[in-house]
Amino acid sequence: SDFPGQRSLASIEALGARFLIVHRSNPAITPPNRELLTKLAGPNGRLEVVKEFGDDVIYRLKAGNQFEPLKALIPPGSEVFIGDDKNGKSLYTAAVALLLGPDHRYFSTYRTIYKPQVESAQLGKVYGYAILYKNTSPISFGYQASNLIWENEVIQIYKKS
Repeated sequence: SDFPGQRSLASIEALGARFLIVHRSNPAITPPNRELLTKLAGPNGRLEVVKEFGDDVIYRLKAGNQFEPLKALIPPGSEVFIGDDKNGKSLYTAAVALLLGPDHRYFSTYRTIYKPQVESAQLGKVYGYAILYKNTSPISFGYQASNLIWENEVIQIYKKS
């Protein structure tokens, strides 16, 4: 729903897509979204125009590096709890797990076809790390506010003390 925002681009990248077809005549592609697409296709942007066909554009999605600092914070083999988006069942946390890579064990209270290797979380267990959406209380998952180790505009990462 935030396309072409960073949240949607991270989700698209994590799902393995490398190309996007955008129908600029779609009412969802508002003038501000068109401006953002132009910016994203500019120098140092996440998109590269491959071909234009009238109102349709094929973009190549460039790899992002916004999660590189996070990869260094969660050691390989760590158990990571993936929180759910109570407001919309967003794919963002599953995308973050895919971008972090297969060197971790992931747990969640929900299943998704986009991350089938996520194991069912045990009720009451506090995992080494938790990926939670902003405005989600870490206390209900066994973490304190002081356990926060990383955040962006969408999620927060907590480390068990």
